[in-house]
Amino acid sequence: MVLNRDNLILYSNDPIDKIIYIETKTVDIPAFDYNDITFAHELGFRPLIMGEYSEDSDFSTSNTIGSQDTSFLIETAINADSTNVIISTNNNSGSAVTLYYRVYGFAEEDIDVDIEPTSGISGNLLQFDSSLNYAKLFDYGTTDTVSAGGGTATISHNLGRLTQIRVWSILSGSVTPLVASDLNQGIWAQSNANTLVLGNESLNDRTFHYRIYYDD
Repeated sequence: MVLNRDNLILYSNDPIDKIIYIETKTVDIPAFDYNDITFAHELGFRPLIMGEYSEDSDFSTSNTIGSQDTSFLIETAINADSTNVIISTNNNSGSAVTLYYRVYGFAEEDIDVDIEPTSGISGNLLQFDSSLNYAKLFDYGTTDTVSAGGGTATISHNLGRLTQIRVWSILSGSVTPLVASDLNQGIWAQSNANTLVLGNESLNDRTFHYRIYYDD
């Protein structure tokens, strides 16, 4: 029997996070000003978008999009719909800044489309490097509608410890990553030893997409 190496299958009982979209952007913002940029992702569906930003082109230091920098002078946000990604940047400092963005996205599990590879390797060859740690996905899903003004959704995982989570808020066809407790939006996530609790203090009903990992 001759093995066709192009047909190699790697099998795991655990689902695997698949990054299906990668993009970089550079944004200039004058002092005490803001800059919203919109660009088409051309995926044909709404990605679960998120990313990082830095004031250094080599990303020697970075922050998660949606969180404030250590000086609390730069505010960022990102969301996506079925057509576009929108990055919003607010510069509250007295100096013009240039921010470098690395944007990436996942697909919801019920998406049934052919997706172009995101690898930069020649020929888009898939590479697994065992020297790196890959996040191990335990559970994922989308909540029912969580009511405005105090509604909550509780997801039981019974892992017995605090674990890594990722959460996105879905409202009016647009998805936004939730960074810790996003009190500006009035939404929050609480990770407990055996449950993940999602809360909605905002003025609009919404749903949440969540991912729970084995990793601490």
